[in-house]
Parts: sequence; structure tokens; C-alpha cells
Amino acid sequence: MCSQGWLVPSLTWRIIGFVWGYNLVWMILQDVVKLGLYGILDPARSWKRSLFQPIRVPMTGRREAVR
Repeated sequence: MCSQGWLVPSLTWRIIGFVWGYNLVWMILQDVVKLGLYGILDPARSWKRSLFQPIRVPMTGRREAVR
């Protein structure tokens, strides 16, 4: 809509690309800061712990082969 000028003054694709890139960079930066603050403020419920918890397997004891 912005490149064609529907309901707004038309913008060049260069300006539209800059705005998209600017927003994408800030979105990623804010998410990194958010995850860091989650880890600092509540390390027991960190996203890393909840993300990798299901794949942890106890290393003690051997499993017997099932026939």
C-alpha cells in the first residue's frame, strides 16, 4: 500500500526496506534483552531450562535390551 500510495503518500522501496530492516533489528535486540532479563530475574524458570528439560536422560544405570 505504501509503495502504491493508497491512503498515504507513496514511498520508495528503498525507504520501505529500511523501515523493515530497522524494525527487524530492534525486534531481535529487544528479544535478546528480554531473555537475558528472564534469566537474571528468575533463573529457576529460565527458558533454557524449560526448553532442554525434555531431552535430558539420566546417565546412571544401564538399560537392558528388550526382546
